Order: sequence, then structure tokens, then C-alpha cells
Amino acid sequence: MQRLSTDLMIDAPRHMVWDALGDTEAVVMWNPGIDDIECVSRMRSGIGATRRCYTHPTGWMTESVTAWVDGELIVFDIEDAAPLKNGTARYQLADARGGTRLTASFEYEVKLGPLGPVIDRLIVHKQLSAAWNSALEGLKDYTETRSLGFETVGAASARPDNKQEKKMEPITTALVTGATSGLGFEAAAQLADQGATNVIITGRTEERASQARDALVARTGNDVFTTLVVDLNRSVDVKSAADELADRGVSIDFLLLNAGMVSGSALVKTDEDVEITFASSLIGHHEFTMRLLEDGLLSEKARIVIAGSEAARGDVPTFSPTDLGSLADKSFDGDLVAAAEGIIRADESIKYKPATAYSDAKVFVAWWSAQLATRLPEGMTVNAVSPGSVPGTEAGRNANFFMKFIMMPMFKYAPKKLGMGAHVSDGAGRYLEVAGYNGDVSGEFFASAPKKMTGPIESMQMPHFHDEAYQQAAWSAVVKVSGGVDYPVNV
Repeated sequence: MQRLSTDLMIDAPRHMVWDALGDTEAVVMWNPGIDDIECVSRMRSGIGATRRCYTHPTGWMTESVTAWVDGELIVFDIEDAAPLKNGTARYQLADARGGTRLTASFEYEVKLGPLGPVIDRLIVHKQLSAAWNSALEGLKDYTETRSLGFETVGAASARPDNKQEKKMEPITTALVTGATSGLGFEAAAQLADQGATNVIITGRTEERASQARDALVARTGNDVFTTLVVDLNRSVDVKSAADELADRGVSIDFLLLNAGMVSGSALVKTDEDVEITFASSLIGHHEFTMRLLEDGLLSEKARIVIAGSEAARGDVPTFSPTDLGSLADKSFDGDLVAAAEGIIRADESIKYKPATAYSDAKVFVAWWSAQLATRLPEGMTVNAVSPGSVPGTEAGRNANFFMKFIMMPMFKYAPKKLGMGAHVSDGAGRYLEVAGYNGDVSGEFFASAPKKMTGPIESMQMPHFHDEAYQQAAWSAVVKVSGGVDYPVNV
């Protein structure tokens, strides 16, 4: 068994640190390595409480509480955490100097038989050590910020430095999808720091959204956040969420379509027969945006930004977008719309590759943005924006072995001067930067320079992004898959 251990002083009361550790669902708020969680036991705390954590870059793992001393000790047994055979995480708390002393350890064993120790030395130990330290620092920052926030909400001292320096058009009301963690959470915080007075954050459950809201208030010192529950993979949820916003009578100045997820090596579809990457990254966002437009919930000069990816360019290793024209000629009798629908639905005639599905979805996002720009009323804009390579919030959680243990660690641990990875604040800052562009900039796809993963953004000029026939086919396919939801239409 290999072992990691840490002693850490946290400037927060012990009960607050315990609340973060002992609540089954709270881990997603402080551990940057966990994108989402699912409770798989009836209990949320105590021995037997079990959760499935969806992580990057290892896919997912199951954690079960095996020891519990209220306020003092919690132990998790960990399973299904590739490439680990098993693992045990132990957290011990004690009062110390007005704060809390955390003594934490993680023991693990690597799979792969005799190759396990070799893989551990070369890759796994370094990766796990960095993730372990990042998680504990996240716990420290989260609990210390909450401690400050509960005592001095509204005080300038409770606000972190705002690294987003670009001046923006004033935003009163913003809506951010996928804001319970990662880029969406960070973007919501930056919006509050820049003066937004109503930031609507979405989550798939009220509990998750409310937890994010509390954390955002504590971090920013601004009580400007409201929640909206919506599962973008379900059309009925999307319509219900739009109806609720109509009942609230909001007028949205900035709509950030940030949510998204990908399936892994096995194909995953929604109940509506849509490949999961497309469902959450594009189809749900399309339906949601059309509903908001139909109900007049976007202000006259609203800015819409949808999350793109460097992978759409076609120059990122292992990510190769499908040639829509060639696919149409080969398998769909030259019908571009049918070929586009086949890609969205992961038609059985198309060989499924997770990396290709992800890059295809992000190409379609750029095409969708270009087509929506031709339909929006004068004054509104829409642009696709890649946040860049932000290891820990990208799609690596379900990636194949090469991406998990070669590419993602390389992006994450490479020296910053190589430009292979950026901080989450920089990625979220890209969204807000483009939101501040004037009304003449619309229908563009902004990303890092070709063959770059970070740095200044620019409008992408690769020919496949600007093929109007492909754009129109993608739009028509999205409308068809959405059950006829067009711009704007009452369906």
C-alpha cells in the first residue's frame, strides 16, 4: 500500500470543517477534482453513507463511510477509482489555536499486477499527490472563506482579488448554467464582483444549487444570487425552467450557456435518444434559449455566450471533428441535415468515439452560434467561447486511458510557460471578456490561437467553422432533434 499524509491548519471553527467533510454532498463544493456527486445511500452522514463521485481525470469512484466519530473522525473506503485497486481516506480533526488542525491520510493500491508499482512511480503517485493536496487546499479555502463570509458578509475584506480586469457593459441580471462548480461557479462569482445585482445560477437539484449559492455569497460578500433548477438533458425540465423565469418576470442581460458533460468509452444517450455530450452542451441550451427568446426574457442588448472548446479546431491531439460533407456522401445520400442528426444521435451507422463526439459537439456549438446570430434582433449578440485548457473542469473525467493518464496529467502538470493549462479564473474570464464586446461582434467562435491551449483569444477562421451549408444543416438538425423548437416557436 502507498500512503499520502498531510497535517494542515485551517483558520475556521472545527464544526465548520466537520460540516464540509461529513456532509455527503458538500464535497463537490470544495474538492476541485470532483465535478458532480450522486448519493447512493439513503443516509447523507454516518457509517454507511455512500456517494459516487464523478471526477477528473479518472472517471468516477465510490466512497463509503466506514468510521465516524461525530466532529472528530471520518474514514472513507474508496472503490472503482481507476487505476486504483482500492483506497482509504482518513480525516482527523482537533481544535488548535482558535482554528482546526486536520490530520489526513490516503492509502491506496494500484491495479495492473506487477506493472502497478511501475505505473505508480511514473504517473499515478504524482497525479494523486497533486489531487490530494489540491483537495485539502480546497477544503481549507472553502471553510475559511465561509467562516469569513458568515461573520462579515458584505465586507470588502471577504472578497477575493478580482483578476478579470476588462471593463464590461453594465450587467444587471445574468443567468449561468452549470454554475454549481468549476467554470460556471467562477463566472458567477466574477459577475457579482463586477456589479451584477441578480445572478441566476442553475443546478440539477435545488440542494446543489442552494449550496452553490451559499458558497458564492460567502466568497464574494454579495447576496445577489438566486437559483433555478433545470436538467438540460430533459426537454420537460427546460420548458418548466423557462416558465418559472417568465413567472419571475426577469430580463436577462447576459446568458452564459456553460453547462456540459460527456460520456466515456461507452455510448450514453438521454431518454430522448440524444448522445449525452450533445444533449447537455447544445440541445438543452438551444431549447432553453429559444424559450427565453419566445417569452421575451432577454433584454434588448442581451449578450449570449455558449461554451466552446479548443477541440473543435481540429488541431488538438486525439480530437478530430467529423467531416460532415464526407459523412453525408458516404452514409446519408448526400443529405447534410440527416448526417448532422446522425452525429447528434450517435447513429449506429457512425462509429462512436468519445473524443470525436466531444469535438463534434463543440463544432456544432460554433455553427449554432453563427446561425443564431443571423436570427437575433438587432442589439443582441451570441458568440461561442472556449475557456481554454483548464485541467480539472474539462471533459477528462470519462476519458480513455491515454487521455486520463497521459494527456490530462501533461496538461495539468506542465510548466505554465508552456501554455498547456490555465487557472479556472482565466477560463471563466474569457466568457466575461466576450460578453463585454460591442454589438457588432456576433456569431463568432473565440478560442486560443491555432495549436495553442491558453493565452489571448481570437476569432477562429478555420474554413469548417464558416461553411454556411454546414451551419444551416446543423441548425436544422438541432431544431429537428429538439422536437421542432425553432427561433422562436411555440411548440
